[in-house]
Amino acid sequence: MKLKRRNHDIPGLATSAMPDLIFTILFFFMIATHIRQSNPMLRVDSPAGTSLQKMKKDAAVIDIFIGKNLQTGGYDIQAGDAIVTLQDLPDALRKACGNISLYDGERLGASLQADKETPMYVINRVKTILREEGILKINYGGRDLREK
Repeated sequence: MKLKRRNHDIPGLATSAMPDLIFTILFFFMIATHIRQSNPMLRVDSPAGTSLQKMKKDAAVIDIFIGKNLQTGGYDIQAGDAIVTLQDLPDALRKACGNISLYDGERLGASLQADKETPMYVINRVKTILREEGILKINYGGRDLREK
């Protein structure tokens, strides 16, 4: 018995909905992705620990970096995108707080990331200035030893 072969026509792929799908995915990633507000301009080698917790990033967090300036060799403070001295830090914090809405002001905090060789008196002075400016929530940054 001889079998007959049938020719099946494969229907064309409808691509009219593809741009909608691509733009939907693009908008999702634009909304869900957090873009870092400030880039570190100092060398900060964070201390390592084993019991670190991830902080959920709020819009009302001021990034403060304390690290070694490779040109001068001293320790500098970066608040936002500007390198400031201890004397200028309160003004820089007020300027950063001015850009935060009243709703976010209730959740205002600071993320302090210091080089592991930073003298403790510099960190204590920064903490005192934060306290004087009413920023009482401080997060300390570090590297997790458990991550590879």
